[in-house]
Amino acid sequence: MNIRKIKDFLISLVFPKRCVICGDVISFNEHLCDSCSEDVNSETIIRFIPYAKSGETIVCVSPFKYEGKIRKAILKFKFQGHTEYAQPFAKIISEKICKNFKINNIDINDIDYVCAVPLSEKRIFERGYNQSELLAKEISKNLSIPMNNVIKKIRETSLQHSLDAKEREKNLFNAFSVAKGVNIRDKNFILCDDIITTGNTLKECVKALKNCGAGKIVCCTIASMQMQDI
Repeated sequence: MNIRKIKDFLISLVFPKRCVICGDVISFNEHLCDSCSEDVNSETIIRFIPYAKSGETIVCVSPFKYEGKIRKAILKFKFQGHTEYAQPFAKIISEKICKNFKINNIDINDIDYVCAVPLSEKRIFERGYNQSELLAKEISKNLSIPMNNVIKKIRETSLQHSLDAKEREKNLFNAFSVAKGVNIRDKNFILCDDIITTGNTLKECVKALKNCGAGKIVCCTIASMQMQDI
């Protein structure tokens, strides 16, 4: 047992570690309880979202549906400062990516970079962090693929959850771009976000990457929400 594991074990004696989904006490070296682990292993949501007139699609891999306990856990991660959730969520996502990467002719060995859907400076100031960036950093470590946060949000937008489908699309139109002077021509990306609903956020980020010559892009989120659930 290395020093970090010893430290984690001692901390767990005073502050027991809990499953990020249901809150039950678990072993210090686990992220989920046995019951929630079984639920995770039985679920993988793969969505194909058209984003160009040519019929090209975005592929998005998600381990969960956005409902019940997982919804509560994501809200804690996103809005209540539970940044420690990034590690277990990223571990689950990474495992799903490895199992489902032979889709749309994309191989994990072809990926050059991991990147995240960005927040505006205002949102980061309010929240203190970008949950999607925290996820991307952990996924980058898990898959041994470099992190390269090349996408920037170039204008403030309304919160997506307060809008209907048409308003969401208009709200995010041309809201993202690739940082100036960055060469990503023919580079392949994993693009991370927390939730996929309509897919408009991912579409606009993919568009920004493609406009600068990026190659293949596969997306991943913690959870998928269907439009009828909005």
